[in-house]
Amino acid sequence: GEKKAAQRQHDEHCASVLSTLFHQLSGDRRLRLLGKLAEDDMSKLQKLLQLHRTYAAAVEAAEVAAARESDAEEEDEADAEERAYLARMEAGSYTLQLVDVCLCYAATAKNKQLRQQVLHGLYEDGFSLHDIWANAFDHIKSFGIDTVDAVQRKQTEELGKEVEKLLQKYTTVKEEGADAEAEQE
Repeated sequence: GEKKAAQRQHDEHCASVLSTLFHQLSGDRRLRLLGKLAEDDMSKLQKLLQLHRTYAAAVEAAEVAAARESDAEEEDEADAEERAYLARMEAGSYTLQLVDVCLCYAATAKNKQLRQQVLHGLYEDGFSLHDIWANAFDHIKSFGIDTVDAVQRKQTEELGKEVEKLLQKYTTVKEEGADAEAEQE
């Protein structure tokens, strides 16, 4: 009820502030922010990964429930898509996108330990960098070109380039599984 809604709002506000800091800070200031994620045995990074798990599960459950309702009511495709979109947003899709932007910044940090912790944490939960980049990219492309200042535009472009470099290095769990199956045949 009320407590859960307040927690979701708190999570969204915190993720929004952190995401904005990543977009706006550069150089030593960004390094200090990344250092905060790494301190105390990476407890703050673990919290971000936990938020990703929580909101990814909630969004997925909302999509499934919306699809079930749309099938039961035999809605047309446009109504079903709108129902699914609204269900995702209500479940915390925006918060998930913000958290994933922050995780992308952590994954592309020059701090190898931080990057490995993000990738390992995602892998343990059945996610990949591809998953979080898809969410982060959805968030980034939702910015109106007029609403983004030059600093944020530059930072997000650099983030995209760094994530793409990492994506070229790593394959998703699904691709590895498909490759293993193909080799067995």
